Amino acid sequence: MAFSTIDCLFLSCLVAIAPRRRSTYHILASNACLVPVALCYVILLCDSWTPDTLSLVLPGSLKEGLSGGFKLQFLPSLQGISSLFSRATTAASLWLHLICINMFMGRSIYMEALQRNVPFRHSVLLSFLAGVTHESVEEGDAAAVYKGL
Repeated sequence: MAFSTIDCLFLSCLVAIAPRRRSTYHILASNACLVPVALCYVILLCDSWTPDTLSLVLPGSLKEGLSGGFKLQFLPSLQGISSLFSRATTAASLWLHLICINMFMGRSIYMEALQRNVPFRHSVLLSFLAGVTHESVEEGDAAAVYKGL
């Protein structure tokens, strides 16, 4: 897991320090920059999956839910979620899940911004740190550039 966090930090620093260098473009244009983190995530997710995981996330019974009309089932409970994430491997797989999403989004922003010729450094760094919050910033940048602000 530490390797994945370092990989994410390396890529975000690369974009912050040398965003227009050819080597930065080649690293981020390749899917290979996402593979190590994705592999770590899949391995950790498989390791964290136990027989009771599904019952903690989706408690209830399909038979009970369909008997005598429709009764709402499979809503996660706070107790089930807290029990699930109190396990170290499950919490670590959540961390890697978030890193994977942030890295994929940051890479997508970088590649799209280079094609659209809009400012991107702050959007990429924001996506590496805070995930989906970058979207409003990126759209604002594109609007400002296209309107000549």
